[in-house]
Amino acid sequence: MNWRNGLGSVGRSGVALLVGLALAAITFQAGGFSAGGTASGVVTGAITGPGSLALTLRYALPLAFIAIGVVVSFRGGFFNAGAQGQFYAGGIVSLYVGLTLPTSLGGPIVAMLAILAGAVAGMVWSILPGLLRVYFNVNEVIGTLMFSFIAEYLVTYVAVGPLKSSAGAGQVAVTTSVPNAVRVTPASGIGIGVVLGVLLVGAAVWWLLRRTRFGFEIALIGRNPVMAEVQGVEIRQIGLATFAITGFTAGLGGAIEILGPLGSISSGYDPNIGLTAILVALVGVLAVGGVLVAALVFGGLTAASLYLPIATGLPSTSLVFLTGLVSFVVTAKVGWGRWSQGLAQRVRGGPRPGHRGDEVPVPSGAPPDADERQRGTPAASPGSVGTPV
Repeated sequence: MNWRNGLGSVGRSGVALLVGLALAAITFQAGGFSAGGTASGVVTGAITGPGSLALTLRYALPLAFIAIGVVVSFRGGFFNAGAQGQFYAGGIVSLYVGLTLPTSLGGPIVAMLAILAGAVAGMVWSILPGLLRVYFNVNEVIGTLMFSFIAEYLVTYVAVGPLKSSAGAGQVAVTTSVPNAVRVTPASGIGIGVVLGVLLVGAAVWWLLRRTRFGFEIALIGRNPVMAEVQGVEIRQIGLATFAITGFTAGLGGAIEILGPLGSISSGYDPNIGLTAILVALVGVLAVGGVLVAALVFGGLTAASLYLPIATGLPSTSLVFLTGLVSFVVTAKVGWGRWSQGLAQRVRGGPRPGHRGDEVPVPSGAPPDADERQRGTPAASPGSVGTPV
């Protein structure tokens, strides 16, 4: 993707975001709430109000961690939709390590071990449905979502079971808090180490995708898996690697959230962060720089949602509606782009993108059945992996 195409994609995502916000404002106005007051409340709650920018950054950081990993799997054509469960897995394991290891080892050492354990837990939680995808052709959207549901129940079990704290009240159960010596940020959730961590993870993923053979192979699989197979790309190994990276960054975000602003696990905490992070990756056009900007935007919307009920009387669930509406518009933008591209191909008399007739040249020296595989009919082989959705 050259810089002009990149700017065009960012611009189109920005327009889709603005359309979603405009539709939300119209809906709020029709519901008896002032659209102008809502817009003013969003700006105040996200940017200009006292402490608003800090709150925006606080909510943007975990979104950025998760979304950067989502970029990797989505660019490879593997739609890992289980970031929520991987986030939870990282939080649970990091909490357990933070409570189990003695602080006599040193708070920073325990914190680093807990963060690493949480990232590995998220990676494992992602690889499990990844194995089902690449070896048994189980749809990764269904597999990862099912594992997210399991992780949600594990959160409840941990909160009401082995790590339960007597501080829980009513219907909200909560675990014991990690010691202050192990916390990586204050209650504000902002620390120079966490900010640097996001930037380092983003830089590493950017380098991986843009400067390595692995990144080229991911892009090739995402654009044309049949051609990737002809070129000798190991789709199974690359697919599992994308699942691992996505889970690692999601688990990293979950660990830092628990060892940072939250300090403990409560039943049903952060229920929408995984799906919001997927939306952040899409709005950011699956580019690391775009993801960082989109994370700030959605972090600002989350911060504004805390202010809007006070300033405008909007219900606290308005953010869920707003996020869902923006998600619909962004998804519609992607679908419209594919449909219009296919229509243009049919008008010109050519094959539709992704259609069996959309052939690609077979490189010299390809195996004898390469002409069959590039037409979308790969020769059957035991345990062959299917084309990524």
